[in-house]
Amino acid sequence: MEMAPQQSKTEEKPKVQTKILTQYYGATVLFLITLFLLVSFGFLRPIIDETKQTNAETKGILENIKNENTYLSSLDASIGAAQSIPSLVLKQVTEALPNEADTPSLLIQLDAAANRNAVKIQGVTFNEPKAVTNPTNKTAVTQVVPVDITLTLAARNYFDVKRFLTDLETSLRLMDVVGISTGGAVVDGQEFSFTVQVKTYTFNNSKTKGPKT
Repeated sequence: MEMAPQQSKTEEKPKVQTKILTQYYGATVLFLITLFLLVSFGFLRPIIDETKQTNAETKGILENIKNENTYLSSLDASIGAAQSIPSLVLKQVTEALPNEADTPSLLIQLDAAANRNAVKIQGVTFNEPKAVTNPTNKTAVTQVVPVDITLTLAARNYFDVKRFLTDLETSLRLMDVVGISTGGAVVDGQEFSFTVQVKTYTFNNSKTKGPKT
């Protein structure tokens, strides 16, 4: 009769697993991940902010470069167009809107128009106001400066004066008739006296520099 093998007196005890690794494994992993993210975010946040600021500055610089390139392109186109304008046209533009009042030339033009229309100029007064300036930086803000002209005329009738004024308004130099009056006074028994206000213009392309600080 066979005898049953004698059981070992010292049986192996089952291993006891730590509760942290069994019951709280998921929570522990989640906590470690959260802690890692917080540490990483705190470390990377300044780098992220600096990168965003650098990107914004770079974008602004690129936009400025683009705008400047666009402006330079339009400027080149304007220069090219200006260079293609015939010299005769440029001369006519200068005569129509000169850089100064050029009173002698105005007197010649007024006298020629009067002779063509049987009108006599008995008196002429020029009043050239200064360009309006900015009181802050003293730079000129008005480019076109008006020149007021007051004419005292003698003519046989109003129609001669009207032709004279039309001649002025259709001349190459810009002129506007802004007023006319007559007192009905008779000159030399046949002619009437008229007072006419005319406005012409000059182009002021200079700037007045302000005081140095």
